[in-house]
Amino acid sequence: MKPGLLNPISALLRRRHLRRLLVLRRAWQEVIDGPDPDAASRVASELSLHRVPVPRWLLLLSGLPRELDGAVEITLRQAFLTQLYSHLLPGLLLLVTDRAVALPIPAAWHAPLLAHGFPLRTRGSAWLCGGMAVTGLARGMRQIMRTLISASRGRLWAAPGAPYDVAVELPASFLRGTVHNADYNFSDWLQRRAPEGGLWLHSNRRVPEKGRKIAESPLPDFPDLSARAAFGFSALRLTVGAMVGLLFARPEGAIILPETVMLAHARAVGVDRLARNYYFENSRWFSRPLFTRWAAGAAGSRAVLAFYSTNTDECLRLAPSDRMPCFTPGYQSMDWDRYLVWDDHQADLLSAWGHERLRACVVGPVPLTDSTADLPHIPQRSVAVFDVAPLRPAGLAAIGLVSEYYRDSIAAAFLDDLREQSRHAGITLVLKQKRERKSSAPPLYEAALRRMQNAPHAIIVDPQISAARVVAACAATVSMPFSSPSLIAAREGKPAIFYDPTGRLIASSRQAHGLNLIQGTDALGHWLQGTVSAGMAAPSGENE
Repeated sequence: MKPGLLNPISALLRRRHLRRLLVLRRAWQEVIDGPDPDAASRVASELSLHRVPVPRWLLLLSGLPRELDGAVEITLRQAFLTQLYSHLLPGLLLLVTDRAVALPIPAAWHAPLLAHGFPLRTRGSAWLCGGMAVTGLARGMRQIMRTLISASRGRLWAAPGAPYDVAVELPASFLRGTVHNADYNFSDWLQRRAPEGGLWLHSNRRVPEKGRKIAESPLPDFPDLSARAAFGFSALRLTVGAMVGLLFARPEGAIILPETVMLAHARAVGVDRLARNYYFENSRWFSRPLFTRWAAGAAGSRAVLAFYSTNTDECLRLAPSDRMPCFTPGYQSMDWDRYLVWDDHQADLLSAWGHERLRACVVGPVPLTDSTADLPHIPQRSVAVFDVAPLRPAGLAAIGLVSEYYRDSIAAAFLDDLREQSRHAGITLVLKQKRERKSSAPPLYEAALRRMQNAPHAIIVDPQISAARVVAACAATVSMPFSSPSLIAAREGKPAIFYDPTGRLIASSRQAHGLNLIQGTDALGHWLQGTVSAGMAAPSGENE
């Protein structure tokens, strides 16, 4: 294509994108002002539990064993959930506001949406699902080539002679080293739990810090050439099966080809070379790899989901409602072998999602990540503050999220109330935001943040520093409902609360994990004054 033709095409695409964003923004406002702000999430949750049948002939053609029929079905369902924030929730926002739209979903999910009376464009949805299948086919073929090339070049790790664990698909930030304490970093924390054979760290991202060996694959090298050949034959059969399926308008095999290729790798390696545990962090809660399901039955391996946060309960509400509680889509359709949770309240949440509570293992706070940066000097009379930075409405609409509570006005009031009440109580605030912001937040919140930054009794710390390190350096902790750091402080025996500036938040003890929810400025002032009058103990850690 001539370069001169690119400018008009790019301009056209930009205009289409902007028009879609404007339509999404209007739909988002209609939903948030309507009687059911959770409408899109509720429909997505219903879809995630609606089975997607896979034809038996396609499984036979692909060479998949019959005992994996159920595992293949749920893997396929979870594959569609990977489109949750990019396509599914934004599209459902449009549907629940009676705007016609096509979604990349299987034909089995058309009927439930049409039964709701939503104007789903079924033909367009079929085309989008086909496009998803072509992408899956390409990714699967790339996975085959990568595996064979890595094996031939000796880049795959040999399985150790003793039991070992694998941390799978870790984000790069989880692999940064820390000079402070291994309990502040997810990968180091897992390392301390590893068996005799050690812990493999696997990531698909380039690691920004040196000093860590990263496995190219969560699965080990083939023991010999015959095993490598067996993988190649199975991968070829899977690819042919996926292509034949596409010819007969059955995209299932192509969509999950990357997963079935990994399964072929695991089966070729052999059960005696697989890991004891495969660990995953909960940012990918809706997507369990297919090979771990086979490994669980064949080798006794376990796929373990570790929750590094506790703010995963039902949507927060500011008024009583007759509507059923709505959970984030995908949590109810999870099927991990074990869950590492913070406390009994989070274990109870698993039961509310419909999972066996016996699969939950209470381990206390699970660390996230840390940086090598030092904390600034923190006075003895200090309170750690953790807010939830809001997104602009357009940003929320683009990913289909509608929240009654996490709005800029409430987040701004949270910071302003703490700033004022701590000034009266003679307390220093130490604010740590969840992550480094790459773009500006809504104006109300930005203004409140500037007021906090300019306050003489406030300290703003590097967002990359571990929340646990900040909590350890302060005498008490206040979090916006229901952010996890207050649980870390309570576990250390320090005063810890959640603060609701609206005074109207409705929450259960399970959501608050048994901690106090302070509502309104008067109650906040009394709590701060009471903490001061009782005498703040000298903080432990690097600022003693």
